[in-house]
Order: sequence, then C-alpha cells, then structure tokens
Amino acid sequence: MKKIYTMQNQIQKYEWGSKDYIAKLLQVKNSSNEAWAELWMSAHEKAPSFLPEINLSLNTAIANNPLDFLGEEVAINYDNKLPYLFKILSAERPLSIQAHPNLKQAKAGFARENKSGISLSDFYRNYKDDNHKPELICALTEFHAMCGFRQATEIIDYFTQLDLNRCFSEFTKFEKDSTPQNWEKVLIEILTASVEKKLHILKTVVNNIDLLSDEFVRNWISKLLNYYPNDIGVISPLFLNTFILQPGEAIFLKAGVLHAYLYGTGVEIMANSDNVLRGGLTPKNMDVKELVSILCWEMKKPEIQSFSPEQKLISYQIPTNEFSLQRVNLVGELDLVNQRPTMIIVIEGNLIVTCGKETKKISQGESVFIISEAQNINIKGQGLLFIASTNS
Repeated sequence: MKKIYTMQNQIQKYEWGSKDYIAKLLQVKNSSNEAWAELWMSAHEKAPSFLPEINLSLNTAIANNPLDFLGEEVAINYDNKLPYLFKILSAERPLSIQAHPNLKQAKAGFARENKSGISLSDFYRNYKDDNHKPELICALTEFHAMCGFRQATEIIDYFTQLDLNRCFSEFTKFEKDSTPQNWEKVLIEILTASVEKKLHILKTVVNNIDLLSDEFVRNWISKLLNYYPNDIGVISPLFLNTFILQPGEAIFLKAGVLHAYLYGTGVEIMANSDNVLRGGLTPKNMDVKELVSILCWEMKKPEIQSFSPEQKLISYQIPTNEFSLQRVNLVGELDLVNQRPTMIIVIEGNLIVTCGKETKKISQGESVFIISEAQNINIKGQGLLFIASTNS
C-alpha cells in the first residue's frame, strides 16, 4: 500500500480573502481576480482534498481504509475520521467577530437544530456539525488580529476616551464593579442595540476617534468604519485585545474565545469542524443569544508563542489531542518517526520526502498526506514547510 499521497486542495472564496497570496503560493494565475481566502487541506465533507494517485477524495479514502490511513488509535478515538483541518488563510479584509463552541455545546446545538429541521444550508443555521473547533493560527506574513477580552481597566479607559461609557446603561455598573458578569451585560447591550442607538454610537465614534490615545487601535477602528460603516462591531478593538503576529509567531484559541482576524496570511490548524457563531463585521447570521451562551468571559491577553529566528524547528504548544503543528526552516534533512496521519505543505523551496522505497518531490505550494502506517520519514532539501498531525 502507498504511504505518501499527493494532495490536490480546494480553495474557499470569501469576500474578505486576498486575490494574490494563495495564487502566488500555488504558482498559478487567479484569472478571475476573485478573493481566494483559504486553501483547505482536509478530509472535511465541505471541501475534501483529492488524492490523484488513487482517484479518491481524502475523506473517502479514509472511510474505505481507516486503520491504515489513520492508525488504530486515531480511528477508534475519532470515529474513523481525520480529527484536524489544515488551512492557509489569507485575509485582505477583516473576518467576522466570532467564537466557536466547546464539544458539549456543539453536540447539543447540532442535535437541537437537526431536531428542529433546520437545513445545514439555512442562513440561520448555527451548528454545521457536532464537533468543537479549538484552533491555532501561525503567521506567514505580518498578521493583525483581535483575540479575547481586554482587561477591565483598558476597556473602561478606551470607552471613556471616546465618550462611549455614557452610551450604555450597564457600563456604570461595570465601572464600579468590573467583573466578567457585569461585562457580559455590557456586551449584550452593545450587540443588541437598536438601529437608532447603533447609529448614535457610530456617530460618537466618528466624532471622537482622534481622542483615542492608542494609535494602532485608532487606525483599526477607522479601517473598520470604512469596511462596515453601519456595524456596531467597529468598536470591537476597544474591548478585544488587538495585536500583530510576526512571521512564525502563533496563538492558540480555545473554545468560546471571541476573536477576529483582521489582515494577513497564516497557517491555521483546528479540529475538524466548521462551527462559527458570529458577533459583528459580517452580513451573515448573528445569533447574539447563542453566541453569548458559549463565550469565555476571561479578561486577559492571549499568549503569543514566539521563537528566535535561529530556530530551525518550532513545535507549537497545543493543549488538545486532535492536532499538532511544526514549522521547519529546513537546510539539509529531517527524520520523522511517524505513527500518526500527517500532512506536509511547502511554503518555500523544494523538498524530497522519502518513506521506505517511496519518494515524492514537492515544491512551493504542494502538499502530501502520509498515512499512519508510514513509520520512518526522511525530508531532504531546502525550504520552509509546515507539518500537521495529531497530538496523540
């Protein structure tokens, strides 16, 4: 049985995507000039990768032979399915403000909406599957993002500078007693504001934006006003940690963390799910009640995983079993002892992947799937690559 398979991956076209990065990575022309937002390396039913050597999609190949492709442990633990989804994400414009449910919430929400007869393609559908979606994003370019609630003192300071503290009746309670419980009441008031109140708030922001002391936050609010002039989500940099990841830096997002990716390109890996609950900066469905019910209310900065430029191999810290990620700046060769289903994508350079008697040449933009049966893998060449697998 073959152990290394070429992957032909599907492009997801969303309006926030970049028109050039993924095309340049794949060394093809984007002749339609569409926004290519994500490149999925996946066995997800929505957009599975194709394995041309056996003329099957990856999810079908796994379903036909789960023990060889996944290994016994992964096959048993994850119901004969690949537990991770691997992506290149390239954003020219901000993504929606969003959060993802934990496993218990996802199972309950999926079952509830199925019982209600809501189609998976329905505009108002919240849960597309019954899985959670912890994720990690690693920057390939300078990457701007918002993630997690700011500390209370920062939120109060920024709202006060823009004279927004008087726009919300619950904010006075939050100023006096800055607990997550009181912040929850403020956020609900923000997200459920009437059209008239939203317009008043946005007008206040426009009139007072120059009073905001933080230049980075000020600039991003101005950009969001241009993209979404009538969306209350434009004030989210006031209450979400807003920062830049440099290439190689990463953040891990657990369930319930409110976030939005704003600009840049990164490698993203997550549990095999497409569950998203949105809270702004989008024309898509926003179910505020459901979103609030799954949120994590911690008020702290995300931990940025950063490394020295001299490091050739970076293994990111990921506190979940579904996936792992390594960034390798290879000059020479690397040996992997593999007992897990693995994907490799080349970002720059040319590599030769060998497993036993099998050899596969891969270059920029190309990727391979290596079955769990493959034991010893050797990678030779020069280039930047990412290796995705399970964590156990």
